Amino acid sequence: MIKSIKNRSKRINVNKIYFLDLIKGIMVHKGLLILVFLLGKLGFSQESYKALYTIQVRQEILNDKNIVGTGHNEKLDILNRKMLNSANNVEFSLVFNNDKAEFNIVKKLSVGNNNDIKYSKAILIGCDAESTIYTDLECKSFYKKFEAGGINHLVYVPFKNINWKITTEEKKIEKYLVRKATATYVTSKGFKVKITAWFSTEVAVPYGPALYNGLPGLIMDLLVQEANNDGKTILYSYNFKIKSIEKIPYKKITIPIDKFNVLSQEESEAIFTEMLNKY
Repeated sequence: MIKSIKNRSKRINVNKIYFLDLIKGIMVHKGLLILVFLLGKLGFSQESYKALYTIQVRQEILNDKNIVGTGHNEKLDILNRKMLNSANNVEFSLVFNNDKAEFNIVKKLSVGNNNDIKYSKAILIGCDAESTIYTDLECKSFYKKFEAGGINHLVYVPFKNINWKITTEEKKIEKYLVRKATATYVTSKGFKVKITAWFSTEVAVPYGPALYNGLPGLIMDLLVQEANNDGKTILYSYNFKIKSIEKIPYKKITIPIDKFNVLSQEESEAIFTEMLNKY
């Protein structure tokens, strides 16, 4: 009897050891699966991309032969055309990963003097594209760099509440299948703005040029048209078009909130107005 109990005890111990080894094996196996999963997620989150955009800005009043030259300041029209030409010779980069993006002017397409930069920025202010813009998806906000007259700070801009309407209309831009989305809103001055965007879910990030985002794919073509109060006459428009997109080595995008003061749009505009009044 005692021998039988000892044998049974040995079998139980062996079974316990086997069971524990089995559990350890499963845990190791699951650990490897979890590790592989985490590495996969880590690898995906450490991908960065760079998109290049061109821009075409139009002030329709300058193209109306019935208006230009009839009571308009001809020198002012010439200056406006020069500023438009400078702005339309600019390229932009949008570098992005899963949680942040950085939008910048990167290249002048034509060689000119230093005034070209000033001319282009004077026009690009109307497109919110005259300076560096950081996008923070987690905070649902933009940080726009302000640099003028020796004054530097970041402007905190909450995401625009754009009521996108995604259509079924599709086409190809380069190798990407894109879908059309539209939106409209009225500015504080009563001007009506119509937005047409073409985005691709093949690049499944909600970024876009300047201060535009919020679609389920990268915006590759963006047309913004500002009309008068009745919404019939287009006064001003700009069109960002993607030129190229490429995968690049992972770039950690750091918003320099520790190097600059962060101000609201109202605070920044007050400083800018004060600066203009001094000249």
